[in-house]
Amino acid sequence: MLSQEVSYSSALPPSTQEGAERRCQNRFEVKTEVQLALGRGTRQIIVRNQNLGWGGASLLLPETGLDIGESVSLEFPWAQGRSFSAYADVVWKEPIEGRRSLVGVRFSKLLLAHEERLARLLTLLAEPGQTDRKDLVLAERVEIEFIDREDMEATLEEVRTGRLELTSFRPYELDQSIQLVVSRVGSTLGLHLRARVVQRRPLSLGGEEVSPRLFMIRLVLEHPLFDLERSVERMLRVLRGDTVPQRIAS
Repeated sequence: MLSQEVSYSSALPPSTQEGAERRCQNRFEVKTEVQLALGRGTRQIIVRNQNLGWGGASLLLPETGLDIGESVSLEFPWAQGRSFSAYADVVWKEPIEGRRSLVGVRFSKLLLAHEERLARLLTLLAEPGQTDRKDLVLAERVEIEFIDREDMEATLEEVRTGRLELTSFRPYELDQSIQLVVSRVGSTLGLHLRARVVQRRPLSLGGEEVSPRLFMIRLVLEHPLFDLERSVERMLRVLRGDTVPQRIAS
């Protein structure tokens, strides 16, 4: 059982070292033990979490030879003895006294149910005592709402591949993380996804840029493919009237 000590505080500003993450999400001070797995899970150590946000976390750990760009898996304690897990990439590292390092990681892949647990924890950290804040912005949010069922089904079929293209008036930054919501107008049912911008180009017509400027944005969805497949199938059944909406178990 991992011990936990959570400090409810205001968002922590990015330090000079954390600037390399190019993040704009809030971070909250969370002092808790986290299980970190290295080398495809063959080596596991307990590290000390320092702060947590939608995009990633800062960790205090003994010197392990962990390098920038290396991938790890993390398991965070949650409520009622449960946990949530995330794959993450090391984006910065700062040696400190006592043969230890302060390491910044950026989340790269979560199960959808674990994404929901992370969001609920951050909501609680932002407003102690709150269990649901729909107006809380954890990261930049993009909502795609559909009127036509067939159009939504086509987009869901693309989502199940782990990639998605959309057009936008906003030129999102390359490598930017966003919250993506795919839903139907007038319905509370929707998919809440993590996405990262991997390509951006201005759209043109006949060799000339469209006015006002439009951009093609290509996204990679940061969830396992089997998890996307399962969630898309559930949504398609609801859209076609084969089943009733149900909340993802968390």
